Parts: sequence; structure tokens; C-alpha cells
Amino acid sequence: MKNKYMLMAIYASLMSLCLGLFTSMTFLALNHIFIVIPCLYFLPKTNFKAWSMSQWFLLAMFGAVVVSVLVNQDIAGAGYAPLTKSKYYIIALLSIAPMSFYFSDLSQKADHDKKIKWLLWAFIGTTTLASLSGMGGVFFGYNLLKMKAGFVDRNGGLAGMLMNYAH
Repeated sequence: MKNKYMLMAIYASLMSLCLGLFTSMTFLALNHIFIVIPCLYFLPKTNFKAWSMSQWFLLAMFGAVVVSVLVNQDIAGAGYAPLTKSKYYIIALLSIAPMSFYFSDLSQKADHDKKIKWLLWAFIGTTTLASLSGMGGVFFGYNLLKMKAGFVDRNGGLAGMLMNYAH
């Protein structure tokens, strides 16, 4: 029964990621909210000795960000505020275990293709919507979905920043 709720939370996290990647910071925040409990649930079950090189590199990137902010305080205009941005590396690192569990469990279920299709269609739909919205802003100077003037020099999508939220 526990795994049922974990699977639902992980799927909600993936769906909010697909819906918000190019469109809304709110959906991306939902992604973080939905994935926190599965990350904490799988943390004690994680075999750190079996981590791949990419997982160790992601941890090293987190460490480099923290050290960089701490060491470069003489030129930092924002002080220690950039340390809060390092949470994205930790969330990504801790999300590996729940995502691995989700997709390994999903491959054993009958509705595997249906859930994957929903995720892909959500991602394709929001990406297309953001692209069309941004192109309308570029070509016509007005973004109908945002109800304000569009960017005339580049495709700003729905978020207003080209590929900025997709890191």
C-alpha cells in the first residue's frame, strides 16, 4: 500500500515536470513538492556504493557550487543567496532513486504504455503551446496567452525566457 502512494507522488512529480518545463514556474515548484516525500522515503534505502559516475559527478557539482559561493564572497553581490540555488542539484540527485523505482515498477505493470504516453503527450503539448505562444509574440508583437507585448527579437515562450527553466 505504501508503494501505491509513492508511485502516485512520483507520477504527479513527473507530470508536473512535463507540464511546467517550458510554461510555468508553479508547475516546477509542484514537481519539487511531490518528489520530496519519495526522496526522503528512498534515502535510507539507497545503496551509495552502487552509484554511477554520473551520480557522483552530480554530487561533486553540488559541492562545487557551495564551495564557489563560500570562497567568492569578496566579489558576490548577493552574498550567500546563491546557495539556495544549489538545492536543484540535491533534488536531482535524490530523485534518481524514486525515478528508478518508478520506472522499474512501471515496466512490470500492464498500464506501462498508457502512463508513458500521458507523460509524453503532456510534455509535447506544453512544449508546442509554449513555442506557438512565443512565435506569436515574435511575429505579431503580442503574446495572446500572456496578454502582453511579446518579445520581438527572440521566441520567449510562455515563461518569457528562452530555455531558461529547462536546465
